[in-house]
Parts: sequence; C-alpha cells; structure tokens
Amino acid sequence: MGSIEPENDARLRLDQAMNDRRLSLRMKWHEVAEKAKISVPTLKRVRTGPGSITDWAARGLEEALEWPQGEVARILAADETPAEQGEEEAPRYSDPGLQAIWEAPGLSEAEKQAAITLIEAMRSVSAPQAQGRGWGQRTDRAG
Repeated sequence: MGSIEPENDARLRLDQAMNDRRLSLRMKWHEVAEKAKISVPTLKRVRTGPGSITDWAARGLEEALEWPQGEVARILAADETPAEQGEEEAPRYSDPGLQAIWEAPGLSEAEKQAAITLIEAMRSVSAPQAQGRGWGQRTDRAG
C-alpha cells in the first residue's frame, strides 16, 4: 500500500479543503473519521502532520467527504483542475431529501438553498417537540 508525504503548504491546503467540505456537509470531525473508517488521531495527523498519508486514509476521506477518487492527491499537488473534469462543483448533502432538493430541475440556486434552509430550520425546531411521540400523533386524546 502506498502513501503520500505532503509538504507543509500542501498539508495546510488539504486541511482547509477538508474543513470547508466538512462544514458544507454539516459534519463534525469525529463523524468524518468514523465515515472514513479511520481514528480521530489519524484524522488529526492527516490534517496537521507529521508523517505521510496512506492511500487507505486518503480513499476513506474522499468517501467520507463525498469527494471523487484522487481528490486528496490533487489538493496536495496543488492541481487546480478538479479530479472529475467537466463536472460542476455543487454542494452535496448527506441527507438524501436535501440532496434531491439540490438536484431538482427548474429551481434556481437561490430557491434550492432557501428550501433547504427552511427544512433544516423546521427540523431543528420540530425535533425537540417530537421527542417521546410519533409524528402526527395527537396528545389531546379524549379518554
């Protein structure tokens, strides 16, 4: 199994790109590590050094961050062309419903973002109220 030995500038680029992507996917670092099937200390070492990055860790991070294969190496090499050329960079959501909204035809980017923001806001307000009972259940049942 191979590995990549990044320079300091390359490591900083990778850390920034990973952080930006993690935030766009609304993930915490421990969730990235879990999805990448690497430990949190390994993730920290990949982000800040020292040492090389194994192919296993790079592939796991690409999968966790929903990047195309080869993206970690591309970022470390300071290559400005995306790993999958010709494909427009678009946000990806780990929630299939939000992703479906983002990919819906006939809506502007602003409309898609507004719909996603509204759904996320509704979920954050509704979730605590829904604890302990199923959605759509009434609490004022006559006995």
